[in-house]
Amino acid sequence: MNPLSVRLQRSLRILGGMYGLFWLAYFCFAIMGCKEDTGLDPTATAPAAPPSSYVAVVGAGRGDPFWPIIQASAVRYAEDKKTVEVRYLNPHLVSPQAQIDMLESLSDPRMRGLCVQIIDSEAVRPALEKLARRGVVVVSMIQPAPESIRVGHVGFDQFAIGRLLAEATVEALGGQGDIMILHADPQHPVFGPRLTALNEALQLHPGIHVLSRVSGQGNPRDSRRVMADLSARYPRLSAWVMVDDWPLRDAGPTDSFLNPGCRLITFGGTPSHWPLIEDGTITAAVAAHGGDLGTYALMYCLTALGTPTLFETVYHAPLRIVRAANLEEYKRDWHYWLEGDFLHSNAGVSSLVK
Repeated sequence: MNPLSVRLQRSLRILGGMYGLFWLAYFCFAIMGCKEDTGLDPTATAPAAPPSSYVAVVGAGRGDPFWPIIQASAVRYAEDKKTVEVRYLNPHLVSPQAQIDMLESLSDPRMRGLCVQIIDSEAVRPALEKLARRGVVVVSMIQPAPESIRVGHVGFDQFAIGRLLAEATVEALGGQGDIMILHADPQHPVFGPRLTALNEALQLHPGIHVLSRVSGQGNPRDSRRVMADLSARYPRLSAWVMVDDWPLRDAGPTDSFLNPGCRLITFGGTPSHWPLIEDGTITAAVAAHGGDLGTYALMYCLTALGTPTLFETVYHAPLRIVRAANLEEYKRDWHYWLEGDFLHSNAGVSSLVK
């Protein structure tokens, strides 16, 4: 072979090897990464992690009878689980606007969940929609939020309340008597179903005559006025049946709208009703076992935060009819609920209607 050709081949092999080493070094540096001069101090402390998220439990307002037992049960559940911070907020008064103002003030991005004891579902809807669009998980209490907003609801079976109002009326009057019914808007999401169920149940008792169904529009003063006017026109009226206790709110003596001997059946059984049950003004009150409302609300909220689902969860508190004869039992249970003690109260609810 020509010596010149041999030397040329050797030179090409050497260049090829150097070329290969160059690319090998390049890929090694690429894999290991080359630090760029960013102007940042690599020894500087990393930014602190954002504070932990929390869940807000919002009440209906100062003076609402259900808020203390809702809060007590939620506190007990939160202390047992210790999975997330829970903050308890309550408007300064029971007012849809006060609750709207509070909901609109909840702008902290760390708030991930909300359990809210709704006063007026339509009034607070825009504020709740805004929170839901922000990704806040919403659970409604007492009055239901629209299904498109909430992931769960805890409250009362409104149809069951209507049926129990009818049962209490029939028992109080011995199946015979003339009554009038006080309601609000028949289309209301809470009071409408109560009225419907009440009417249907009373149809099974021909001895009970419904002389009139009147609306007080959910206003205490208007409700007392319409009841006083009709009571004056029908002095022998056997009973007033109220789907809620509007006339008793901020009221003076009930003789201003009730005739002597006229029975009064309502929904409630809350502490402000106890003296009226004891003295016979309220013959019977359909009442709720409220000791688990806050527990279920917080449980649904935390579950949805941990495991998002398309299916909502609903809890209806058991109901009972409270009269003078079993009032002490109900008062005892209520005090247990205020202490977050549900084991003792559950032992005394054999008369509950699921």
